[in-house]
Amino acid sequence: MKRGEIAVKVLTKKQVALDAVSIELDFNTPELQQKFRFKPGQFIGITHNINGEEVHRSYSISSDPANEKSLVISVKKIPGGLMSTFLVDELNEGDTLLATPPTGHFYKESENPKHHVMFAAGSGVTPMMSVIYHLMRKPNDKVSLFYWNQSPKGAMFLEELEKLNKDIKNFNLFLAYTRSSENTDLVFCNERVNQANLKTCFYNWNTSLDMPVFYLCGPSTFMGEIESFLGQKGFDGSQIRKESFHLDDMRKLHHNEDLEESAGASGKKSSELLIGDLTQLNEKRGGQCSALLDDDNIETEVKADETILEAFLRSGESPPYSCMEGTCMACQCKVLEGVVEMPLDSFLSEQEIEEKNILSCQAFVRSNTVKVDFDDF
Repeated sequence: MKRGEIAVKVLTKKQVALDAVSIELDFNTPELQQKFRFKPGQFIGITHNINGEEVHRSYSISSDPANEKSLVISVKKIPGGLMSTFLVDELNEGDTLLATPPTGHFYKESENPKHHVMFAAGSGVTPMMSVIYHLMRKPNDKVSLFYWNQSPKGAMFLEELEKLNKDIKNFNLFLAYTRSSENTDLVFCNERVNQANLKTCFYNWNTSLDMPVFYLCGPSTFMGEIESFLGQKGFDGSQIRKESFHLDDMRKLHHNEDLEESAGASGKKSSELLIGDLTQLNEKRGGQCSALLDDDNIETEVKADETILEAFLRSGESPPYSCMEGTCMACQCKVLEGVVEMPLDSFLSEQEIEEKNILSCQAFVRSNTVKVDFDDF
């Protein structure tokens, strides 16, 4: 069992769409309820031994954060996915899973009323569910959800979302199906996301509330199309929140040979993002790294060809992580000393980068010593 993992029992399991289930975990003690108290839009890590292999994945919490006694994750089966196939097809009520406490920064509380405009594809709706439940208690805020699926039978939470659309005044649901001719009052298109149907979305969400907040979750092409449209409409990147656990959103780490390629007089590639005190910058990767983790100080040597996260895992430590792909944000930490190299195309916002936050699964050491802080998250 890794640091921070807790054994929890499965209380209930129910189907919420074709090849998709919601799993309620049993937190029957005040201590567990405190450890797993979550904010809207967060996720937890799940570990289980499947066919002799320890598999670790992240799953978004889909339940209402106001209900401290209930935490529900929702999972859609991915073809060839070890964990998702096990959870959907084989997991039973009463079984035990290892779980790590909630993390993630998908939703940020605001003092002023906002229009929360959500774009989800398939299981990308899952992290938005707890946000929607939370915002239902803020009547001055408004929520618009634009939800793409292949067909109604594969749309997670469809019945619940239709009920919310009917019963809650500040919530509006808009459905899109790419392989179905379904045509109800809630369906606004029967095609994949594109600039034309995003104009329809714009006319439906455009309100008098200033500075809308956008939430995107789905494949990278889906989110990229929407980001492009929002940029054309003049919306700032600080208004956009993104989250994805899809395999096609894997970020390729830079290889050593990349650093050897020249890019002008500076000798630095344009894809290289350096975070920290640049007076300590080394030409090559590698060095000592220390970290604050659970109020302890841990140390390891980070080789030139490995990330900070990989180095700590190799040395037997258990820093927080989940997807290992730079998308779940679970491995986020802050640079306190030294220099770290990151790819420019990470999921971190400009503000997070300015605050010297990094994703340890994508971070390489670029000074003799580096110190990071995992406990700040």
